[in-house]
Amino acid sequence: MAAFDNGTYAVTSAPASGKSPNRVLVIDKQGKTTHASTQEVGAIHGNATDGANAVFGAFTSAEATSGGVLVVTSNGEQRMIANPAGFGAYRLGSIYYAAAARKFIGFVATKGAYLIDLSSNQITPIYAGTDAFQCKVDYAGNRLLVLSLDGKLRVYDLASNRLIKEGNVIGTTDSGATYKPVLEATNRFAYIALPTTGEVHQINLETLATTTKHKVSAKPVRLTLLGFESSEGHND
Repeated sequence: MAAFDNGTYAVTSAPASGKSPNRVLVIDKQGKTTHASTQEVGAIHGNATDGANAVFGAFTSAEATSGGVLVVTSNGEQRMIANPAGFGAYRLGSIYYAAAARKFIGFVATKGAYLIDLSSNQITPIYAGTDAFQCKVDYAGNRLLVLSLDGKLRVYDLASNRLIKEGNVIGTTDSGATYKPVLEATNRFAYIALPTTGEVHQINLETLATTTKHKVSAKPVRLTLLGFESSEGHND
């Protein structure tokens, strides 16, 4: 489900749970359909919204031979934006909206991170490496962070889509590991939860140095940021 600023919602529908084809319709708060689906797609996964547009990762059909994103507007208009040529039978399974940069980002671990441009109806690579396993927009939506299996963190400025910092911040990750490190970021720090050590590493985004290691649990596999960032102490 994606919420629009006008009080309606874009919601998915399927013939049965986990089955294709899929559709997206727009409903009001009472559940009444305000705009019916006009596009049939396959296996929707991942969505984000800027309040006027909702973007869903999907295959172009139930056959799942090619992918793209389904764009649904609050007034019910729908269109597919195709993945780049030669992308193969993949979909962008994670969709993010970077609020400060006003940009949509799509990610799939086997293909990398991509800019979704709604004005030009194009999907273009930001990082096209097949080794990326975590991709997150920072809390404010200014930067994109990509973590790869070799332990390297890449930081992109979303205003210019330019790589501004990269370096190894953790050890290598086994591509076959059931539980892999999890990444989140604020304006100043990246936070990486490491299931193998039971720690969350706090990494300075200016230097890419680890500033603190927080012992949290035996095997942290989820990470969520809440609130706001401050260096003030409780008694300051």
